[in-house]
Order: sequence, then structure tokens, then C-alpha cells
Amino acid sequence: MGLDEFAGKRALVTGGLGFIGSNLVRSLAGLGAQVSVIDALIPQHGGDLYNLEGLEDRVHVV
Repeated sequence: MGLDEFAGKRALVTGGLGFIGSNLVRSLAGLGAQVSVIDALIPQHGGDLYNLEGLEDRVHVV
């Protein structure tokens, strides 16, 4: 399954505020997917809202 199959669909990304997750979120949002993100935001583990800067209007963070 390629990322293009997510175009126009809903996606839930766990750990979406970390390095890998945020890059996946950016790719999915760029394809037009409706993306929701869940992240524990544990200090010193890389999760940061800054990683999704510029996507605030296209991504829902839970």
C-alpha cells in the first residue's frame, strides 16, 4: 500500500509529534488526508507541537 492511497481518507497517527510521526503526518496531510494525531508528549522523547508548525489548520491534535 502506498501513501497515495490515503488521499482524501482519514488517518490516525500515534506519536505524531515526534520526528518520524510528524514527517508521516506532513506526508499524509500533503496528500489531502484528514489527519488526527495522538501523542503522549513525554518530556525528553522528542514530541513537540513545533514539529507540525504550519499544519495547524489541516491536522487535528488530540
